[in-house]
Amino acid sequence: MEHWTGCYQLLDSQLREKGNFDIVSYTKNLAAFFKQYGPMRVVAILDVEIHPNAKRYEGRNFASGLVVWQDKKLYGYHLHMQRWVQSEEDGKWYTRLAGLVLYDPEQSLTISE
Repeated sequence: MEHWTGCYQLLDSQLREKGNFDIVSYTKNLAAFFKQYGPMRVVAILDVEIHPNAKRYEGRNFASGLVVWQDKKLYGYHLHMQRWVQSEEDGKWYTRLAGLVLYDPEQSLTISE
């Protein structure tokens, strides 16, 4: 759990303070994600857009972008939308990504003709 506590500190403080995500469930989720995918390598961050004074985030600067990452197991490359907000206190950017979804091959979408 110690590895994941630092990740919890990178989560938007407003999400942490509202009690939406407690440290125990958050770190448990990250540990399960790591167990399935192993270490990840960020390949690229694309199409970053910065939205100053976003109303949705209490007037804080907000950014979004596409993150391409590669796992160290069998699944290969992944793409997801990442969101960040800038802290008014320290000027640093914090993630709004609060949960990670594990791949379940039995629940995967199959496209057929």
